[in-house]
Amino acid sequence: MLAVKFTNGEVIQGQPWNSLPNYRISNLKYKLGNKIIYFSGFESYNHLVEKMASIGGTPKTTKIFLCGRFKGKTQIVKIDFTTSKVETYISEEGNEYNGQITAGWKSGDKKSEPEFKIIESSICKPSDLP
Repeated sequence: MLAVKFTNGEVIQGQPWNSLPNYRISNLKYKLGNKIIYFSGFESYNHLVEKMASIGGTPKTTKIFLCGRFKGKTQIVKIDFTTSKVETYISEEGNEYNGQITAGWKSGDKKSEPEFKIIESSICKPSDLP
């Protein structure tokens, strides 16, 4: 589940990315099993969802991309639900999704250096991070 903390102190959890208010983001947390993925201090953020459906079937989320931009680069976490793998990598700005420009970026609270980490714990809760 995605939790977004804004610079005004408001926290929103479990809402679609495009429905979030246009406030500056302080940090993102994404709970996935025994992992918490954490982004903070980036210039801007994005949350991309890839869905697939068989003919006549219901679309299912196959991948989620969490992104944080900083100084022309983008830190990306790709969560692939079909393979149960989590991959992290850095891309050039504008090439985040299969080399394509993406929409939906939201402003962040830029710090001198952004923070990104994945915490693994059997008792990890989203409230464990700032």
